[in-house]
Amino acid sequence: NLVSLQHLVGAGEVLSTIASVGNVTSLQELPVFKVQKASGFDIRQLKFMNQLVQLGIYQIENVRSKQEATEARLIDKGHLEELCLLWDSDSTSLETSTETITEVLEVLKPHQNLKHLQISGYSGSVSPSWLEKFWFLRKLKLINICHVQEVRIPCLEELVLSGLPRLEKCMATCTRELDFYLRVLIIENCHELKVFTPFEIQNLCSSEVQQRSQMLSLKGTGSGRGEQ
Repeated sequence: NLVSLQHLVGAGEVLSTIASVGNVTSLQELPVFKVQKASGFDIRQLKFMNQLVQLGIYQIENVRSKQEATEARLIDKGHLEELCLLWDSDSTSLETSTETITEVLEVLKPHQNLKHLQISGYSGSVSPSWLEKFWFLRKLKLINICHVQEVRIPCLEELVLSGLPRLEKCMATCTRELDFYLRVLIIENCHELKVFTPFEIQNLCSSEVQQRSQMLSLKGTGSGRGEQ
C-alpha cells in the first residue's frame, strides 16, 4: 500500500519475493523482478510502474503469451534508463514454443529513452526488430543467446557479445558513428562471427575471429577516440 514509495533498498532475492509489487507505482528501482506463474508475480505487475529508472526482469520463460508480455507496457516507461531481460537458460519449458519466445521479446520493446540494455538467455532465433532503433542506447550486452545468427545494432559506447555460438553477422546501422563512439568492445565465444561492420571485419575464418575477439577491447578517455 506504499503507493508513494520511490526507493526500496534490499537484496535482489528479497525484492523478488514481494507479491503484487505493481501496487508500488512510484518505485524507481526494481533490479530483480522474477516472473512467476503464481498470483501477484506475473509480468503484468509492471504495467503501471512508469516511474522506474532501473528494471531487471528475470525468468521470462514463465511469460505464457505475447498478450501477457504486452501488458507489461515497457513502451510507456519513459524514465527507464537501465533494463535487463533474462531467461533462465537452464530451464526448458515444453509449454513455450520458440515462436512464442520470439514474440514475447518483440513486444517487450522499451521506451526510446533507454540507455543500457542487457539481453541474456534468449533462445529465439531472431533478434528483436526494435534493437537497431534506439538512438539514446549507449551500452548493449547480449549474453548466452544460442540461436540468433544476425543482429543489427545502433551507435554505442559499449558492446558485449558473449556466448552467441551461431552469430554470423553483427551489422551496425550507422557504421561511421559507431566506429567513433565505441569505447568498450568485448567478443567472447562467437566463433561463427564472420561479418562485423562496425570495424568492417568481413569474411574472417573462425580462428581469426577468435584471435581478434581476444584483442578487441577498446577503452577511451575524454573526448578522443578509443585505441584498438
